[in-house]
Amino acid sequence: MALQIGLHLVVLIAAFLQAVTGIGFALIAGPVILLAMNDGSAFQVTAVLSFLIAIVLAPRIWRFAHKDAFKALGVGAALGLIPGILLYATVGANTLKIGAGLVLTALCVQFLFGARSEGQKRPVNRGIGFISGCLGGALAMPGPTAAIGLARAGADKTVSRATILSFFVLSYPFIFLGQSLAAGLTQDTVTATALFVPATLAGTFAGRWAEPHVNETHYRRAVLFFLVVIAFSLLITGFREVV
Repeated sequence: MALQIGLHLVVLIAAFLQAVTGIGFALIAGPVILLAMNDGSAFQVTAVLSFLIAIVLAPRIWRFAHKDAFKALGVGAALGLIPGILLYATVGANTLKIGAGLVLTALCVQFLFGARSEGQKRPVNRGIGFISGCLGGALAMPGPTAAIGLARAGADKTVSRATILSFFVLSYPFIFLGQSLAAGLTQDTVTATALFVPATLAGTFAGRWAEPHVNETHYRRAVLFFLVVIAFSLLITGFREVV
């Protein structure tokens, strides 16, 4: 019972953070769901719930999205999705845990040492989209690379959030479809998704209300804290079970 409450609380917090910042759900809730389900179907659950958050939020903020960046992300992700799906279909759950942990560790380093340089802005290109597509297909995590690309391009919080959430509306249905075709769709996946919908919606609407009043710096710190904890959990459990 305590575990279930904890899982729903993490999902709610993750949805809240994603509603506020544009990213966070797959990074925080995804690995926790993976630890709980212990197989690749957890990524399908993450994909559906992430799409749910995006479809609630994106129509209201699409006008703020950076259209050129959105197109670059979409084209690149279309090219990267198939390699990502192949990894998802051929790599075991423990290896995926390790991969997710390494990705999250790299993101932690990026948050810590990769601060945006205003004097060296770089436009979002298809290469960023390709990496997002690979990570989306393999781990249901297309957002982190997109967020880093938009930060390097100098996009502010409003533009970055709108672009990423709009990109999610485009990418997550294909991620879910590809993963389902590659690995099948089980009753456990459907049940787990349905169970987490209320917490996801609660966090999403709370985050939409709070976003105009939130200090972004505090939430970056909160995301970093969760990333560090979850990254180490995934790496430890993944390596322990593989070895």
